[in-house]
Amino acid sequence: MASLLNRMLVVVVPMLLILIPGLKSIPLIFGWRIRLRLLRWYRMLLTLESELSREDAHENHEELIQRLDHVEQAVNKMKVPASFADQFYTLRGHIAIVRTRLTGGSSPMHETEPKRK
Repeated sequence: MASLLNRMLVVVVPMLLILIPGLKSIPLIFGWRIRLRLLRWYRMLLTLESELSREDAHENHEELIQRLDHVEQAVNKMKVPASFADQFYTLRGHIAIVRTRLTGGSSPMHETEPKRK
């Protein structure tokens, strides 16, 4: 019996030493994955904005709008935990800003700035 217990301790203790830190890192890995998904869409927004700034942007204007529509639809379908809601809604606001720039309107960010005399 003592030999069996000794063998079990030799197996169980190292497993616990590995599993406990591993279980603590699961929420960190989960948060990291959500942030990566959000940042992927930010990267696409940056690409769209840089293409909008180019001189030939008026030639492929419809394509840029279609790509922005795709980004917006994909972001709206994302399932995001409540703890990331602020980042999710910030992303949606930034999509709206890019859409405003793309359609030729003034940016909502500029409307909140005080007018200079």
